[in-house]
Amino acid sequence: MKPAHFTSPSAAFTLPEVMIAMAVSAFMFAALLTATVGFQRSFSGAMNYSRGTTDQMRALDYVARDLRRAYTVTVSQYNQTLTLTVPDTYTAYDSQGNPTGTLRSPTITNGQVNYGDPAKPITVSYYLSGGQLLRQQWIGATGATNTIVIADSVETLQSSFADLTSIVTYTITFAPNLTGFDRNSSGARANTTLIGSTSVRNTRRD
Repeated sequence: MKPAHFTSPSAAFTLPEVMIAMAVSAFMFAALLTATVGFQRSFSGAMNYSRGTTDQMRALDYVARDLRRAYTVTVSQYNQTLTLTVPDTYTAYDSQGNPTGTLRSPTITNGQVNYGDPAKPITVSYYLSGGQLLRQQWIGATGATNTIVIADSVETLQSSFADLTSIVTYTITFAPNLTGFDRNSSGARANTTLIGSTSVRNTRRD
């Protein structure tokens, strides 16, 4: 007598099961894609905010520093350019205008403190060009000129300076650098306007 052989049926998914599995997979993929895009937008926004904040602080620091030590202050006709002269306190500068020499010994003439030749100070100008706030420095003793970018991670900049003799006030408006989606959003952040007021410590000579 031969033993009986039993064959088990082949296991497989039914069509409804396959469709349900595909739907669940598609939903999970869509959720993953949405989360990835959201994280990228959040990271981009955080980076833009960080760069914008750094530019704003740098702009205020540069302008305030130069104004505090200024000999003369000149505001352009439409309040878009600030030009001032500052003491030539170092003996040498590199190609970027950074001091590389030693500090000059000050001299006092008629109650005024001078560094180097008072007839050849350093002339500094702040102005706007191509959405950037630029600082141009001209060294009177050598004639060397250099220009650096103070703020460039913003879309637009507007600046105005009001000369009040011993106190100079200024405003700098930064427009946030947004992506196309954020720019068209009703909740997009508005411009940031910074207002500064600096007292000129040196005796005005203009």
